[in-house]
This record gives sequence, C-alpha cells and structure tokens, in this order.
Amino acid sequence: MLHVECYCPNSLSCNVYLVEKDGHYLLVDTGLTPGSNTLFWVKKRTAQLDAILLTHGHFDHIGGLLSFPSPDVYMGEEDYLSFEDPFYNGSMPFLGEKLVFSPANHFHFPLDKETIKIHSFTIQFLKTPYHTKGGMCFYLEEEETLFTGDSLFHLGTGRTDLVGGEKRKELSSLKKIFSLPLSTKVYPGHGEGTSLAKEKALYF
Repeated sequence: MLHVECYCPNSLSCNVYLVEKDGHYLLVDTGLTPGSNTLFWVKKRTAQLDAILLTHGHFDHIGGLLSFPSPDVYMGEEDYLSFEDPFYNGSMPFLGEKLVFSPANHFHFPLDKETIKIHSFTIQFLKTPYHTKGGMCFYLEEEETLFTGDSLFHLGTGRTDLVGGEKRKELSSLKKIFSLPLSTKVYPGHGEGTSLAKEKALYF
C-alpha cells in the first residue's frame, strides 16, 4: 500500500512529499532551502531515500536538494539549467538573491510517458511543459496517484509569465493530465490535495 506524507517547511516553500511503499521511499520535490528542518523530518521516517523526483526547477522546489546529495534524481532535462541560472529558477526575482549550486546527485532525465520502476514504485513520467520548459508530473497507475507540482493545483494552474513559461503549451499539458482516470488522486506543489474528477469541470 502506498503512503504519502506532506510537509511544507515554510510559507515560501512548496509541498514536499515523502512517499513510501513496501519499506522504500521517494521524495517528491525538496522545498526551498537546505537545512535541518526538512532533513530532520525525512530522517525521522527513513534512514534512506531511494530517489528524489523534481517536478520542475523553481527555487522553492529544488533548494533543499543540497541536504540530500546521495539519492538519484529524476527531472525534466530542460530544467537542469535551474541549478546555474538564478533568473530561470526564480530566486533572483522572488528572493533578491542567487540560488546557484552544482548538485552532487546522479541525474536521470526520463522521456515523456516513459515508465520506470524504482524499487517498489512503478512511475510514468509525463512532460507538462508550460509553467517551466522541463515541468513533469509523476503518475503511479497502480495507486491512482499523480504528483503535479505546479502544473495543476486545487482550483488552479501554474502561472506562465515567469522565465521559461509557455502559455501556448498549457492546454496540451492539461489535456495530457486529464487523459488519466478521473479517480486519480492529485498531490499538487502547493495547497491542498484534490482529484482529477474535482478539477476537470474547471477546464474541460
């Protein structure tokens, strides 16, 4: 059985999800900054992460990666530049300071709709490029669970006016998301969880 726990380190951070199945753990997004709080929260629950999944490269989703240098990381290749560009990752316009670093992790860049098995988890990676060029959602079909980052919220979608945003790709990305079963549970990058059934009436 899949178990999902959500943690939001502070008001500027995204939702960080610790996902467990059969004694194996994934972290979906890492929060705003490295530090003892998120690390302590994770270590209270597991001694080891099997992998980290990054929905996209904005500062509030990737900054905490510095606290987790060992696990393999899966993300959209187009957003890897976030680690070297403080305007693309949003840290300069929003924080007034540069978040730039070279991750020690080993990176994987899944293709659109590619399915990868990571220990107990079978994950389909869906490219949803409109909030950022490399935005991705992570779909666990067996558990009818979807992690959407900032591609879909409860009662909203991600903005497209930031560096890397592409409004013209929003509709096709949302159509891809809503092609999944409407019973799918949604864990967004900010705010409360929802389901595709609850959100579809807003868009289609």
